[in-house]
Formats: sequence, structure tokens, C-alpha cells
Amino acid sequence: MYDYDDTDLNAVVESVDENSMYWHKETVTFDAAYGGERVIVHLYLPRKATPPYQTVVYFPAAAGLALAFGSAGFFAATSSASFTAAFLTGLAFLAAPISVISIREYP
Repeated sequence: MYDYDDTDLNAVVESVDENSMYWHKETVTFDAAYGGERVIVHLYLPRKATPPYQTVVYFPAAAGLALAFGSAGFFAATSSASFTAAFLTGLAFLAAPISVISIREYP
């Protein structure tokens, strides 16, 4: 269906944040399929579940542009009950900031 070059992603775990009792966050980069760029994603893995994880992939649309202009970020409310409940069910989250966001450093 799609035509693409079958190449290695060259994935690198850039950082790991262990500060939550519900998840740990990995910031991962990998080769994009265009322009020699690296894609940056933030992976939140639940502590109380075992792989393989069911994963919610979040890719912002217009809301992602708002993040570039000083919004608090997608997971600013990580202490909220609904966010915490999702991790307690064993869901993982992958947030993929769009490239126009400065250094893509949210959440």
C-alpha cells in the first residue's frame, strides 16, 4: 500500500525520567523517512503492567501549534485522576510532537 525505503530506524533512548510512581518516561529519537531529520517522541510506560503494552499514540493536530507558543504541554496535568487511571489500567502513551515546536520539548 505504501512505498518506503526499508532502513534501520537507528533509535536512541536520549533520556529516562523515573520520577513518577505510575510510569517512567523515555525520550527517544529515530531517523525520519525524510530530510535527514530525527524524530523525537516521548514514551510513557506504566510501572504496574508488563509488555507488550497497549499504546495510545498521540500526534497533535492544530493543538500542537499552540504548544509552540507557550502552552503548558500535552501532559501538563499528569497528576489528574483520569491520566493516572489510564496508567493503572496498563496503557502506555507515545507523544509525538510536531517538528515546528521548538526542540519538541513537551511534555
